[in-house]
Amino acid sequence: MPNEDLDALLAIPYDEMLLDALSRTPGLSRGFTSDERVALLMLSIATRLNHAALPLGADLEHVLPDGVAGEMDHGQGTALVQRVRDGFASLRSLPIVEVASLSVPLERRGPAIVLSQGAEGDFVAFRRYAFAESQIAQRIQQARGQSGVLGNIDLDRAKEFLAQEAIDAEARRAIINALTTSFSVLTGGPGSGKTSTIATLLRTLSQIAGDQVYRVALCAPTAKAAVRMSEALEATLKSSALAEGAGLNELLGPQIALDERSGSVHRLLGIRPDDTKSLSVLDHDVIVVDEVSMLEVTLLAKLIEQAPHSHIVLVGDQNQLASVNVGAALRDIVDGCESSTLAPLVTRLLGNYRSTKRIRQVADAINSGEPESVLEAIRQSEGAVSLVTTTSVVEPDVTKWASGLEKDVRSGDDQAALRGLGEMVVLCATRRGAGSVQWWRERLENLLGSRPDSTGQFRLGAPILVTENERLNADDAEGRLNNGDTGVVVQRDGQMGVLFSGLPERFRPIQYVQRAETAWSMTIHKAQGSEYDEVVVSLPPAGSRTLTRELLYTGVTRARHKVLIVSSKESLEAAVKGQAARASSLAERLRSLPD
Repeated sequence: MPNEDLDALLAIPYDEMLLDALSRTPGLSRGFTSDERVALLMLSIATRLNHAALPLGADLEHVLPDGVAGEMDHGQGTALVQRVRDGFASLRSLPIVEVASLSVPLERRGPAIVLSQGAEGDFVAFRRYAFAESQIAQRIQQARGQSGVLGNIDLDRAKEFLAQEAIDAEARRAIINALTTSFSVLTGGPGSGKTSTIATLLRTLSQIAGDQVYRVALCAPTAKAAVRMSEALEATLKSSALAEGAGLNELLGPQIALDERSGSVHRLLGIRPDDTKSLSVLDHDVIVVDEVSMLEVTLLAKLIEQAPHSHIVLVGDQNQLASVNVGAALRDIVDGCESSTLAPLVTRLLGNYRSTKRIRQVADAINSGEPESVLEAIRQSEGAVSLVTTTSVVEPDVTKWASGLEKDVRSGDDQAALRGLGEMVVLCATRRGAGSVQWWRERLENLLGSRPDSTGQFRLGAPILVTENERLNADDAEGRLNNGDTGVVVQRDGQMGVLFSGLPERFRPIQYVQRAETAWSMTIHKAQGSEYDEVVVSLPPAGSRTLTRELLYTGVTRARHKVLIVSSKESLEAAVKGQAARASSLAERLRSLPD
């Protein structure tokens, strides 16, 4: 492929704007050579593909976008890699690039692009992402010898309390980590006991507090995930009938001051997604961040920066889908710590308290990356997981579930309909095309037939998914609808509306549900953090770029009891073999830190 053809293939308007902006950097006395242009464009494309950095080693070829990789053979791909390396070697002398070490803290301000050098290879990144990864790495390094604000707790008393709790040794170690270090990670698969471990951590704080009141914040990447965490903690803490009706604050007791801003990370920080200038300094004793696999790297760095003295506990499953934005921070932190002297900061829970043993075995096989192992695990699952090649096999079950929701609503049992939302779901890899969210929604509407007593786009009994935070009642944090909330279309006093799950009960007349869609089916991304009795996982044809083991693992592990995978064997094999690798320098930064 000639150089000029490659330049045309890479040069889209957004990237031309970037090159133009960089060319106006003060002190830059010349334009860019052909190789320099290709290098800068590849960095831009990699960032748009959610890579936090561009590796300049052997891994560089793996971050090529499909549209580029498909146009060249292996020899041309190798030539492109060399051009990118040569381009950045030339750019190092220009004022747009700073050369730094992975093991040295990075300053917030400086040239727009950072070339970080490490023992295992070099990385190039826009400064925003390089600085974020440097902040995270330095905070983790500090935690190794820093007890944080809880340095004077009665550790012996905490251990005595934990010795009486029905938790395993790993959960106990995770709690001691959270109490004695200013940064720790708790990871494990669905149902491994992460929520019960955090609940026990909070109970331990309450038990050892004495006259002390501990300031605690609970947060997650989305408001929906934060609500689910609070609900799960409440359910775990309600260990006796005396706790019925008590909220999370009452369950934790007066020794735990739960921040009223607990919720999404954005809410805790006092920022909006479109304005990341922080308004709040966080002075909590403990901050628990759930579902960290969904947390974008710069937002995690912002949280760390604003909570310099708090004990931060990251909780999540590193095998799940990563953030829809840049980076895969949790996976990088776990990988970087576990392969360095920082390993004690990470605790893996290996239990299984939610899904069946058979589902967990299939999930483990998916993570192995071996299609035959997955097929064998499915065969041995005794029906807990099934692979079917046509939708007609699962349509009767899905239609029965959907009809049941409508039947509950028509009989006046709205609460049964809400509970029914957790009984089944159809999860799809794509929004459009064969086996997609749109395909399943249209199919269900056709199978359910006419819509008596229903008006507008939603039918009576339809599950509803909110797609944007509600602007009405914006000051009422508890009553506001958030992106990801689910409900069901009901009829009250002759008026159609949507009743949403959770507390307090929220009802909206149908005309006030502004940004929502039917949720007979949803993307696997949207289902992260949720759980259902039965899950249908619908995969696209084998050529789809969305097919990855992280996607399949996340879909399968949403189920408590049963999974139906609608897929050809070719698509299943492509998903198991595919990996949504996100290039970054974070894991290598952690490994490069001095002992």
